[in-house]
Amino acid sequence: MERSLRALLFLGVDFLFPDHLRPRAEAAEIYFDGSHPIQDYLLKLSASHLRAVITKDSAHEAMIMCQSDKPLKKLMVEIGRMSEDRLTWFGATEEKLTLGGASVYIYSSPIKGLEENAVYRYRFVADDAASDWGELATFVSDKTEAIVFTDSQCGGDYSDWYKTFNSAVNRHKNAKLAINLGDIVDNGEALWHWEGWYKGIEENLRKRIFAPIIGNHECYSLKWKYCLPKGFLGQFKTPANNSEKFEGYYYSFDYGPVHFIALNNNFLEIDPNLPGLLEEELIWLEKDAIASDKPWKIVLMHKDILAYNEYNAYTNDYGGLNDIAHDFMGVFDKLNIDLVLTGHMHVYRNRGHIYNFLPSDKGPYYILCGLSGNARYDVPKDETFDKVVLQGKETDNYLHLTATKEELSLVCYLSDGKILDEVTLRK
Repeated sequence: MERSLRALLFLGVDFLFPDHLRPRAEAAEIYFDGSHPIQDYLLKLSASHLRAVITKDSAHEAMIMCQSDKPLKKLMVEIGRMSEDRLTWFGATEEKLTLGGASVYIYSSPIKGLEENAVYRYRFVADDAASDWGELATFVSDKTEAIVFTDSQCGGDYSDWYKTFNSAVNRHKNAKLAINLGDIVDNGEALWHWEGWYKGIEENLRKRIFAPIIGNHECYSLKWKYCLPKGFLGQFKTPANNSEKFEGYYYSFDYGPVHFIALNNNFLEIDPNLPGLLEEELIWLEKDAIASDKPWKIVLMHKDILAYNEYNAYTNDYGGLNDIAHDFMGVFDKLNIDLVLTGHMHVYRNRGHIYNFLPSDKGPYYILCGLSGNARYDVPKDETFDKVVLQGKETDNYLHLTATKEELSLVCYLSDGKILDEVTLRK
């Protein structure tokens, strides 16, 4: 019964589109299940930045996106199993995204009815034109493998980001999930920053599922004033959280044996324009975590729990556990969160377990991830919490994360493959 339902969901929109509205690639034969033979297209479609954005259940569904400098008529997604010579059409919706006076057209297509542990190819098509192929691998239920980046923001040239991302995905070819913990670009309202971020990772990005988190730099205007993250929300259609005010600001998803919770803790930047995020998010967080039956629960958020040499609004001083820590850490203890990954400080720090606001042998395990862009900072060691501190001013690094039902492992790498730190947690 379940398999039959999934087959029906994968019919796409073939039966809703008469011949004159379909792409012109000799769309002749339509099979009984709504799929059609793969066709050749004469022209290259002017669609760029193909990407599959994470969905609530990426074993059976996908969110395929692209963009163009001009409107594209009758745009659709073709998708099918890599091992089969047939594809199915799905419709795409258009949104015009204007940032700082410049505009781009964003297209998104929600795909349903995928099979678990399968590899699909997809592309956008319209009339006689087709885009490049993307690749989508649905997850397996008993294993998670992902690459975690943060702070890919770059001033000017994004070549450091390209090097970090491309070296990581080429080194870990089976890791089909890529996560970015925020400050994806240096300025969220600058369209050229978004274009620069995509430019050197096009080929590898369209072969991964991408899970983005909002950072404070996504909330800066061209005048470096606080603003709502319009650029992020337009670029990435993340899983719904059913919020009236903050749809797209935070979300959760399952990937293998892990339940990931992507929080937004940029209250300083967001509250002046749209108050109430923290209060709403805390209610949602508790319900979401309790509802999950996955063996592992991992929180992803941009800002870190320690102030270091930054002003600490909670203590009215510098250093120590900050307001983010006091907003969330007690809740994480209560909800039995296994791992908390943060960014923002542009350095790597392993804190081990922290429980009841103190170093412990139980409770959530906290790791401050490093950076994958070119903004490098000097950050002092926190003598109370920092167990692993890298030496000198850091260069680009990332985390490779794997999980089974019994074991969760993290390895911190430099972009050249050197291992900086390793952590293993067991149930």
